[in-house]
Amino acid sequence: MTTSSEKIEEEKSYFDKRIGFLKEEQTILTSIFKSMKDLGEHFQSLQELFMSDEAMSIIDDAQLSEVITRTGFLSGEVLSCQTKQKYYLDEVTTLYNDVKKASKEVGKTLNSEDTEKIEIKSTSIFKAKNNIQLSPQLVLSFLDTYKHFCIDGHDFYERKKEGEWRKVSVKDIVLYRNQPLQEILKNENRSSNCIPIAIEQIIKEIKERGIVQGIFRECGKVSEIEEIINRMSVTNFKLLEPKELSSLLKRFVRDIPGGLIDIEIQNSLIEIWGMKDIQKSTRVKQVFMLLKSLPEENYTLLHKIMELNFDIQLEQKTTLMNATNLSICWTPVLFDMTTFLLKMKEANEIVEVMILGGKQMF
Repeated sequence: MTTSSEKIEEEKSYFDKRIGFLKEEQTILTSIFKSMKDLGEHFQSLQELFMSDEAMSIIDDAQLSEVITRTGFLSGEVLSCQTKQKYYLDEVTTLYNDVKKASKEVGKTLNSEDTEKIEIKSTSIFKAKNNIQLSPQLVLSFLDTYKHFCIDGHDFYERKKEGEWRKVSVKDIVLYRNQPLQEILKNENRSSNCIPIAIEQIIKEIKERGIVQGIFRECGKVSEIEEIINRMSVTNFKLLEPKELSSLLKRFVRDIPGGLIDIEIQNSLIEIWGMKDIQKSTRVKQVFMLLKSLPEENYTLLHKIMELNFDIQLEQKTTLMNATNLSICWTPVLFDMTTFLLKMKEANEIVEVMILGGKQMF
C-alpha cells in the first residue's frame, strides 16, 4: 500500500517532469515567436521598399500593384501566425507558473480536492502540448511556402535598382502561367519565329550548366516550381539548379493552353505512326510535315526544345540520357495521355524521332 510520503514523492516527480517539459516548450515557442516577428518586420520592410518613389520609377503600375498586394497579403498572414503564437506562448507561460506553484505545495497533506486539482492541471498541460505541437507545424509550413518570395523579391528589386533591367520595357514583365504563346510573344514585342525570353534563358542555362546526369528525369521540388512559374519574367535563372530549370521548362510547355501540339495533330501523328505497312523513313517525313502545320510560334518552340534534347543525347555518357530516355520524359508533356494512354508506346517513338531529328529535320 502506498504511503502518504510515497504519494507526495510521486506527485512531486509528476510535476517536476511537467515543469521540465513546459520550460523546454516555452523556450522553443519564444524562439519561434521571435522568428515570426522578424519575418513580419522583413515583409513590412519589403512592402515599404516597393512603395518607395524609386521603385515606382522603375516598375510599372500594374506590376507594382501586384507586388504590393502580395507583400500585403503575406504581412497579414505573418500577423495571423504571430497572434496564434502569442496565444500559445501566453498559455504555456501561465501553465508553467501555475504548475511550478502547485509543485511547491505538494509537500503539504494531500486531500481529494488537491488530487482533483492536480488532474485538472494535468489535463490542461496535455492540451497545451497539443497546441504547441500544432503551432510550429503551422509556422514551418508558412515559411517553406513563402521564403523564396522574400529572397527573390529583394533580388528582383536590387537588380532593377542597379540598372540591369532599366533598358527593358515594363511591358516585358509579363505573365507566363497558362498563357498562349502568341500572347506572351506579343507582350514581349517578339515575332512568332522567336520563343519567350524566359524560355530562351532557361534553355541557355541548361545548355551551359545542365548537361548533367539525369537531366529532365530528375525533378525540382513541386512547391518551388509552382512558385517560380508565377514569376517567370522576373526570375534570375542563373540561381536555379539544372533539375529546377528542366522542371520549369516541362511545366511551362505542359501548361500551354491547347498544348504545344494541338490534339488533332497529336491524333494524326499517332495514326501515321500506326501505319506499319509504310516504311519508317516515309512515316518520319510525314511526322515532320505534320509538325510544320503547327502555328509558327508553337513550331519554333518545339524545334528549340528538340534541338536541346538532341544535344543532351549526344552527351549521354555524362547525362545517362539517350533519345529513348528523353522521349519518356517528354511524351507526357507533349501528348495528352488521358486520350492516348493506350498509345503510349507509339507516342514515345514519335517523340524519340523528333529528338533525333532535332537539328536535321526541323
